[in-house]
Amino acid sequence: MATRLGPVATLTLLVLLVLAALLAPLVSLADRDGYKEEEEKEHEEENREAFGDLAEAMGSIAFYSGLVLIPVFILYKHLAFRLRNPTSTVLTRFYRHVLNLHILTSFLLGLLSILHGVLLLEEAGLVEYLAVATIVIILASGLTLIYTKNKRLKLYARAIHMQRLLSAILLVLLVLHIAFIE
Repeated sequence: MATRLGPVATLTLLVLLVLAALLAPLVSLADRDGYKEEEEKEHEEENREAFGDLAEAMGSIAFYSGLVLIPVFILYKHLAFRLRNPTSTVLTRFYRHVLNLHILTSFLLGLLSILHGVLLLEEAGLVEYLAVATIVIILASGLTLIYTKNKRLKLYARAIHMQRLLSAILLVLLVLHIAFIE
């Protein structure tokens, strides 16, 4: 059984995750100032070539899998609640399994996309940083829904996590990211 966090700990974790996502550009800018030794630059080039293909594959897997899996879950949720019979518990139990699958796959795809961004951090621009910040916000609000017992905090997290506008912004940012990269 997963440990549930209190409201203060959950909110603190959420704030730290958002701050980490927003402060990541400072690390990248500090590295770009030309203070690196020649040997470090050569080693960096070798790493970039080795991890470049892996990072691109991770990004493609995360994007296209999310593009298929997330809408399927949303469609199932809408259909399940519209077609649900109040006396039927089978659909409710099945929904719980689908929800757990959604949580697991979304978390893994979010981590995969963040790792993709970390491996290609030097090539990142404003669009990429905004996409990562949006992913972190959606993941943090989803995790808050799972791991907190505080009803008020859950209401705020649900309001953030269920925002269609936030999902649309993320989709636009990811399409722009792909367009700028290619």
